[in-house]
Amino acid sequence: MIETNRDATPGEEDLQQVLEEQARHVGILLSAPQLHQFGLFARLLVSCNERMNLTTITAPDDIVALHFLDSIGVWPKLAPELAQLGTGSPRLRLADIGTGAGFPGIPLKILAPPLDLTLVDGTRKKVHFLEHVVQHLALDRTRTIQGRAEELAHRTEHRAAYDVVVARGLAPLATLLEYLLPFVREGGLCLAYKGPGLAEELPEAGTALHILKAEVERVIPVSLPGRDIRRLVAVVRKKGRTPQRYPRSQGLPRRQPLRGR
Repeated sequence: MIETNRDATPGEEDLQQVLEEQARHVGILLSAPQLHQFGLFARLLVSCNERMNLTTITAPDDIVALHFLDSIGVWPKLAPELAQLGTGSPRLRLADIGTGAGFPGIPLKILAPPLDLTLVDGTRKKVHFLEHVVQHLALDRTRTIQGRAEELAHRTEHRAAYDVVVARGLAPLATLLEYLLPFVREGGLCLAYKGPGLAEELPEAGTALHILKAEVERVIPVSLPGRDIRRLVAVVRKKGRTPQRYPRSQGLPRRQPLRGR
């Protein structure tokens, strides 16, 4: 059990202030309760990191920029695509595959509380950490699942079950699409959080997009205030049903990605 005081510490207050200012700089206004949740999340991340090895990013300013803003910076820019999902409800079903310490899924949930969030990771200790974060932040409609994408995507309860599926830095795009698109319903979105290498990965992903019945609608740049870092998010729309054989098992998506031959 992870014990924590819910009152903000001086360090958390500084982090919240930096986050509030930098989020406003990129057009995101955070409420006091949201800032408190982000501060508590940062505290849990740092306090558990030494024994769980969750992240190499632990300085408060780095957590704000490289974890929190990197996770949520794209969301306001997605308004046109989210409006096209046509669910008739703000409670979009969002899955974060290979979430690790909860990025980008938990920051997105804090930013957009109505989300119905599923966090998936293959490592038990990380899922244990996520369970405590969900509890301490009082995140409703949030579940954690331990498992591999190659297996979970073939289960009825997950196959084509989500409006939006996200992943940050999990694999090259051609491989990532095979992991993610089977979870996405037809007409839904896959968001691939990437760095500048996306420019090289996009042409190599053409075969995967064709086989998996999807297309890249646009690439959204995300700025991180005060950082000379280029972040890009590929917005992929699922246009048809993913063939049942995908994702392949036994590590094939990584060893033999769906690329042009």
